[in-house]
Amino acid sequence: MKSGDSSGPRALRRRAEERLRARGRQGAQIGGAEDTLRLIHELQVHQIELEMQNEELRRVRDELEVSLARYSELYDFAPVGYVTLDRKSTIFEINLAGATMLGKERARLVGERFASWVTPATRPALQGLIGALRRDATRASCDLALISNGKGPLYVYVDAVPESSTRGADWRWRAALTDVTEQKAAAEKAGESDRRKSEFLALLSHELRNPLAPITNAIHLLDHAPAGSEQALQARAVISRQTRQLTRLVDDLLDLTRISKGRLELKLEVVDLHGIVRRTCDDHRAVFELRGVELRLDDPAGPVFVRGDPARLVQVVGNLLHNSAKFTPSGGVTSVSVSIVLGRAEIRVRDTGVGMEPAQLGRLFVPFAQVDDSLARPRGGLGLGLSLLKDLVKLHSGTVTGSSEGLGRGSEFVVSLPLAPPSVASRAAATEKPPPRSIVVIEDNADAALTLAEVLTFGGHKVEVALDGRSGLDLVRRVRPDFVFCDIGLPDLNGYEVASALRADETLRSTRLVALSGYAQSEDRERAREAGFDAHLPKPADLHVVNALLAKDA
Repeated sequence: MKSGDSSGPRALRRRAEERLRARGRQGAQIGGAEDTLRLIHELQVHQIELEMQNEELRRVRDELEVSLARYSELYDFAPVGYVTLDRKSTIFEINLAGATMLGKERARLVGERFASWVTPATRPALQGLIGALRRDATRASCDLALISNGKGPLYVYVDAVPESSTRGADWRWRAALTDVTEQKAAAEKAGESDRRKSEFLALLSHELRNPLAPITNAIHLLDHAPAGSEQALQARAVISRQTRQLTRLVDDLLDLTRISKGRLELKLEVVDLHGIVRRTCDDHRAVFELRGVELRLDDPAGPVFVRGDPARLVQVVGNLLHNSAKFTPSGGVTSVSVSIVLGRAEIRVRDTGVGMEPAQLGRLFVPFAQVDDSLARPRGGLGLGLSLLKDLVKLHSGTVTGSSEGLGRGSEFVVSLPLAPPSVASRAAATEKPPPRSIVVIEDNADAALTLAEVLTFGGHKVEVALDGRSGLDLVRRVRPDFVFCDIGLPDLNGYEVASALRADETLRSTRLVALSGYAQSEDRERAREAGFDAHLPKPADLHVVNALLAKDA
């Protein structure tokens, strides 16, 4: 209500006094009936006006109380912390979110120093913010790390303003505290991921180039050394080793990509885990002998049946053996065992190698992580083996753990897998060597065709080769083999066309067709099945898988 309002109390008094003075000059008496009625009327009007003004004041007061209550609720239950402090960071007022951040009841926080919750490393930022506000800054902000309930740091973004109504010793400032712990962790994780990717690209270039030099030198030796000479044999051995290394690098990369995208499909069957471990040890024994490391296999009392993909289980065991051979010096020992522990199948690989520090155990299964991060990197590798191993074991509903008693004290890895149900395991037959088969290989790469034919011939099979699709069709119709291994990318007819033509021949219904391809996605396997292939193998074909196919329906 304004002081100049003509209907206010002051205006009423002024008007009454003026009227009285005027009447006094005229000699009129207030007691006249007409004047009395008029005065009573004015008093009644002003009384009503006063009542209306009182009602308006009560309405404004009620609205202010509701607004204040609403503000208090918003203040108390806001998702960010609000706090009022002085120049020494003494807390005068704090809301529920702010109290939760500090891990203490609101009532017990009033009078406490906010700085006592700030980590020593970020206290200078708090002092800088207070200094900026006292130097007439209208707004200031900073990032702080708070210690809350004895847990790890709670990272907050502080946005602060000074209270304009306070001065001198009574000066205060208000701040909004926003929890940014998750955002900070995500940013650090993204930064770490980018760093590892950059390191990986540099590492990939190094690892892919490494085998090329000895392969190039070996090819030069083969061009000049007499056939069958010691130099020629050594050159072929070098090419074989380095080619296996390149294949391993590429396979690990492809498998890790397939797993991350959920495209790696397991071909599950009941298998003897001991048999898989024994054969894989036999395959790697030459590598251990070359490094001067003794490989011991403790045979269990009988078969240990699990439900798994044989090729992938071979890969799991192979990765463990490869890792052990790489980090065990000459004269060391690697022990491998298969057993049943607490109702689960267990593979245990222990070595007397270089071992690991406790800090290294936490990143054992991280992609691209290396125990040896030195520039020389004498053991090589992309750091994918153990990460891929963990993913493959997880796909089999299993677990893998790694442990070490310290540097120079060796390492131990344990893979645990669920056992096959007893009823299924009892029907599982032991893996047998495939009987002699009649086989046709259709492959336009002469080296690939002839080497596969030689490997199959060594296995006791009768093998014939065709280098294109049309001659392959003629050869199959003439020989009527048990199996046909056919490349997809042929120069005339592609592999799908060859399969469709063979499936249209009723006399070849019993012939098993196996596709060979560098493409091994689920859609590639589906297209092969639609064309009439019985199986699809990625190049280079795993000989264990080839033998398993040849052994079927024996």
